[in-house]
Amino acid sequence: IFSPRLLIHPLFCRVFDRSPALGQQICHKAVSTTDLADGGVLFQAWFSSDVPVMYFLSSGKLSYTHATALDSEEVGPGSWLAEPLLWTSWIYRGDAIAQEDCSLLVVSAKSFQDEVLKSSLQKEVRRYADKFVNWLNGLEADVLTDVSTHTVNLVKQTVFLTNSAFRTLVFSEPEEHANFQTPSHTLTPDGGFEFAI
Repeated sequence: IFSPRLLIHPLFCRVFDRSPALGQQICHKAVSTTDLADGGVLFQAWFSSDVPVMYFLSSGKLSYTHATALDSEEVGPGSWLAEPLLWTSWIYRGDAIAQEDCSLLVVSAKSFQDEVLKSSLQKEVRRYADKFVNWLNGLEADVLTDVSTHTVNLVKQTVFLTNSAFRTLVFSEPEEHANFQTPSHTLTPDGGFEFAI
């Protein structure tokens, strides 16, 4: 029931294609729904989540205002929010407020990780997580955002999936390392999720 709305994300699409059983487990154990009334606050800048989750906007509109920006952007269906929480510790970079009644899919980071770690796709998902966090570490702090859209991030996130369908976009294998030590805003993998290689 949830899978069509998750398939807009390249990694979820790849996982569900390669392992329908894992996709089913993720939908059953890691995904729930929530509604947010007009004017409701999904999250606020500089706060962290006690229960890390990623959101997919199914219907409605959100207003997202980055902490360092004056203007807000409209976020509609086909967008996802707070993906970094699947892979690392994260502090929200902006405010997300409903502009009308919204429905969202909620992906529990812990449950998602638990299912992936039991699967044959663990290595591939680890590779994606490693590349995603390294990409975040390469960004300036004021560019980090909570919002991703299908059109803007499809190419970037497809690049993280090294397979024959995207040979022209292949990255090299991840380097061996214990943690991520780059710029001052470096993100480190969450202790409960051992995706760092």
